[in-house]
Amino acid sequence: MQGKNTKNKAERFTIIYFENLWDLKIDFTEYMILKYMINHSNRNVFRGNIVKMCEYLGICRTTFYNTNIENLFKSEHIEKDFGNKNYYIINHDVAERISQKDGHYIIIYHNWKKWKTVRGNRVIPLNDINQYVFLYIIYSLSRNKKKGIALVGKNYLKRHIGLKERNFFKVRDKLINKELLSYPKTNHYMLSRRLFFSFNNRACSNSS
Repeated sequence: MQGKNTKNKAERFTIIYFENLWDLKIDFTEYMILKYMINHSNRNVFRGNIVKMCEYLGICRTTFYNTNIENLFKSEHIEKDFGNKNYYIINHDVAERISQKDGHYIIIYHNWKKWKTVRGNRVIPLNDINQYVFLYIIYSLSRNKKKGIALVGKNYLKRHIGLKERNFFKVRDKLINKELLSYPKTNHYMLSRRLFFSFNNRACSNSS
């Protein structure tokens, strides 16, 4: 899998804590949006540029307006400032929860949609954030193992990725078909060698 050169410049990313994600009952993209808004707010009022935010996070503006923001309104995590339609008021308790840094987490690199693998003459991109999350979890569980194999059960992966049974197998099988993931035996997962080192290079770049 390839991405932009990480040797010269660390990539933008968001750290997502699973406990926060589950408590707020939101998905990974909505968490990224909330965290960005909180970090760029004044007294929990976000007055930033939505276009700039979407570009920074690598998310689709159409999806933001049609899905993400509507879900955040329904969950009452944010609300519109009726004095100014371009302002968003963030729920105080939500802002407090997002600020907590406890337990297991995942790193979402904002340019994950640009990552791709080359197989023969075909360039195969990642097209679903759940695919990315699946791969990152396997990386995090395998990076300190001698053979690079993550030993993890299906229920753990389903819970952390937020997948139902049928969708879990669809995501897993797509990654295997893209040759990004192998499944040598039950509960054993291994990333492609190239992808493993791609994650490692990014981790080293952002820690330096």
